[in-house]
Amino acid sequence: MENPSAPLESTSLDRFRFRKEFDHTVYYPTLNRALETFLATYGDPEYGLVYHSPISEPGAFPTTEEIRAEIPNSQGWFTAIEDCSFLGPILLGAISRSHCGLSPERRQEIGTLLFKGLVRLWEVPGTGFIARGLNPGGGKEFYPNSSPDQVPNYLRGVWEWARSGLATKEEQDKAQKIFVSVLSRLESYQWELRRSDNEEGLPGSGNITHASQRNSAQFLAMFAMAADLTGDSKWVEIFRQFRDEKDSIRLTFITSDDSPTWLPWQMELVIEALRVLQRLDSDPIAQLAYAKGIRRMGALASIHIAGYGLWSTPSRTPAPPVTLSLPPAIEARPDFRPGYRLGVELGLDLKTRFGQVMQGRIIEKLAVENGDAPNDGRTPLSAHLFALSIVAQSGMPRSKDGVRVQSDTRDNWTLVAEDILKKTAPDIPWNLGAVALACFFSAWECQAEDPRY
Repeated sequence: MENPSAPLESTSLDRFRFRKEFDHTVYYPTLNRALETFLATYGDPEYGLVYHSPISEPGAFPTTEEIRAEIPNSQGWFTAIEDCSFLGPILLGAISRSHCGLSPERRQEIGTLLFKGLVRLWEVPGTGFIARGLNPGGGKEFYPNSSPDQVPNYLRGVWEWARSGLATKEEQDKAQKIFVSVLSRLESYQWELRRSDNEEGLPGSGNITHASQRNSAQFLAMFAMAADLTGDSKWVEIFRQFRDEKDSIRLTFITSDDSPTWLPWQMELVIEALRVLQRLDSDPIAQLAYAKGIRRMGALASIHIAGYGLWSTPSRTPAPPVTLSLPPAIEARPDFRPGYRLGVELGLDLKTRFGQVMQGRIIEKLAVENGDAPNDGRTPLSAHLFALSIVAQSGMPRSKDGVRVQSDTRDNWTLVAEDILKKTAPDIPWNLGAVALACFFSAWECQAEDPRY
């Protein structure tokens, strides 16, 4: 029979320990290996773009002819090039805000390479249109539709690098030109996000002035950043016009959010935009709105982290650590061609968002059935990393801005972070996870070093 008076082993006590501070610095080697293997596998070393598939495995990359024919669809969804204007800018923003444990030389090298890729997404179209992606090795074809999420995120990555203190004068000048051309093109179409051929875009990807929980902060931030970079009062006036119109409806959406369907990567884009606005817009009423929106994102992210499952209820006894459903693997987009052909046979209208989404479900289902798509067991961890990043950016780890955080909640963040970091397998390339990891470290560094956090 077990002696009830026997002391608990230290490993058991560690599971209950409350730590007020999360020491992210001991995990810098993990982050650095994850970033290096990600860039070596998913990055184009010459042109600076990063992808959803290893560039050495061309199966998921569309051909020039397929892109011109808008196969599998006008967004390039479900191909390896669909998110170049998401992955590159968000990673560039992370290393622009903080060092992420990188040496100054390596940070400069990575930032310069990623910025080169962003310039290419703007330079190849040559009209102020931002391509979602281009094929590796100097590809110049791109899908004609853009994204109301990706354009503001792209511009934020450009701005972050230009304001990082690491960009050259030439890069800063290029950043200004990008902002002026992109916003001027949008203005010429009354802020409608047109296709590259100037035709109307997909329903839902049109006029980005539409006020909503998800786009209001990102939309406003574009003009605040343009004013900051160019010094042109035109962008200040436009910013104030959109901020204040209709009884400041965009600030209302920022402060009053009842959307139940937030995903962590969406919250990451919104809170980064809110942090930009908080930095650039000194209006006191707007500042209150930004602060409330930031706290809202932090609270939602905390709910997401609570679902990680380290704790059982109602006794609060620690549950067994979360296990990966599959081992770490090199993930890649599946071959979209069989799914595309089946979608055409079924009569899907691939000119509509509904048709394209349905087609994507077919592509994914066929990939699973045929065993063609590698499955990385770490994939769900990316969402939790973004949630941890959002919590850090919200200021909640340090209970700033009047936010009261319960000790067990803060302890749970620490335990979840450490559990995820133990499962990263940094020597195995990790696609979106490596980017989320950089955002997490960057946010944690900022909240530790910057009094605004």
